[in-house]
Amino acid sequence: MYYFDLIPNPLAFRGYGEYEVAAVEGEGWVWHNTITNVTMAVLRSEHNDEFPVGRLTWEAKEEVCQDPPGDRILTLSSCTKDEFTCTDGFCIPFQKRCDLKFDCEDKTDESFCDIINFPTDYRSKLPPRPGRSRGVSLAQ
Repeated sequence: MYYFDLIPNPLAFRGYGEYEVAAVEGEGWVWHNTITNVTMAVLRSEHNDEFPVGRLTWEAKEEVCQDPPGDRILTLSSCTKDEFTCTDGFCIPFQKRCDLKFDCEDKTDESFCDIINFPTDYRSKLPPRPGRSRGVSLAQ
């Protein structure tokens, strides 16, 4: 996880370490290593007219966290650790996530809220295996 400070003019987000996210003329939003002068990722062109906050698709140009270059969904957020980041970048209290009510304007707080994730080879028609007998009689 990286943390960024807002730099007002020109607008950029500067991290505690060597990284910044800045608008670059002709390229859009760029995640850049300021020490090695390496472009880590660029925001996909369909998002370039927006601020780079929320969950957006970036094209990684370099290996990031041992993942090879390619499209990645990255999140830039001002939310606290007690808040959920909606895909559009807005923040809601984490207890409102998966509460069967839409709290994010983009409705992403109710996405991927499956209680049970079954494996692809799960067979719902098979009964469960018999359990151990606990010696409780149901008949009198």
